[in-house]
Amino acid sequence: MDKSYLTLPEIAEILQMEEPELYEEFDKLKDNIKEYSAKKATFIIENLGIRNKNKKVGELTFPLPYQNGILSFDIKLCVALETLYIALKKESEEIKIARIGIISESDKTASASYDKTLMKNLKSCPFSNLKAYELVKKYIPKSFYMR
Repeated sequence: MDKSYLTLPEIAEILQMEEPELYEEFDKLKDNIKEYSAKKATFIIENLGIRNKNKKVGELTFPLPYQNGILSFDIKLCVALETLYIALKKESEEIKIARIGIISESDKTASASYDKTLMKNLKSCPFSNLKAYELVKKYIPKSFYMR
């Protein structure tokens, strides 16, 4: 866990646009905490079973061969969001709700709908932010099981 997909200035630039209300809190943190969080976010992505046949030992999985050496914005955003939530030691409200399986709620009838498959899938999800997970989910092989 000694590499990150993004540098701290790149993460800061993305977070200023995507999460301006949390960015100020993130910006006040020490650089070593931010760097550790960025490396941990990268480590989480690296352990999702995503295959890259051209990857050499010690290299990161992304960019994939068809991405022509350019890291796609969805991966950049995923790393930035996950870095933010790891650094701040927070979990997004969306992932908290999804982990208990609620897919819809009604205040009018005081009821909620549950999805057991969603609960099962996210129970062991290593992400702290559901949006970050959704961005990288399309690259994860269907046969991969999160522990």
